[in-house]
Amino acid sequence: MRMARPTLPLVLLLAACHDHAQGAGAADEYRYDCDNRPAGVTVFATDESFRAFVEAEAGRGFTADDARAARVTAPAPGATLSAANPPQFVLQLPLAVLPPAAGRPVRPPRPSRWQRLLDALAPVGTAWAHCPAVNGANMLFRLQDGAMPVYTAVLSVNSFTPDPARWRKALGGRVGKTLTLTLVRAVLGDGDVREGPFVASTAPTFLVGP
Repeated sequence: MRMARPTLPLVLLLAACHDHAQGAGAADEYRYDCDNRPAGVTVFATDESFRAFVEAEAGRGFTADDARAARVTAPAPGATLSAANPPQFVLQLPLAVLPPAAGRPVRPPRPSRWQRLLDALAPVGTAWAHCPAVNGANMLFRLQDGAMPVYTAVLSVNSFTPDPARWRKALGGRVGKTLTLTLVRAVLGDGDVREGPFVASTAPTFLVGP
């Protein structure tokens, strides 16, 4: 029996999962997910908010707005990053950040038909799939070698140190390369982007050292 030929959207989705499975489906790290966030961290990061960033980029793109974007202050732009030992990244947030929505029950998001299909083809974020929908600000932190993402994190905090094993795997073999940081900030409500996503007008670069 001959199999039915996939429709065009399914063909494109299969190609995306094959060629960019990690970049399109999941981040390397989530700081912090709903179960492991430190005391005092009230907004968490999830794979659903990562998808919201990816879908916004593929759709309307990111908005360059220095007043509402986040910036990295340490290490200083242009600094050398050790491929062996991850640094602590410190981010500067804009002065006005919307607080999480109040007075509404937080419910797990209902996945769309395309999200369910993506889950079936390339399951992602299973460790955080039970998290409620995000209400508050998240940031997408993406180091790129040219157009290729090499390390990606979704953040709900303004400072973090990447996991050493993931960092070494991402930057290994890239000593001497210059990486560009795409730092994107958005305010989410019930898991959907309500403000942004915003980026700075100039993306910082870093040199990879041993």
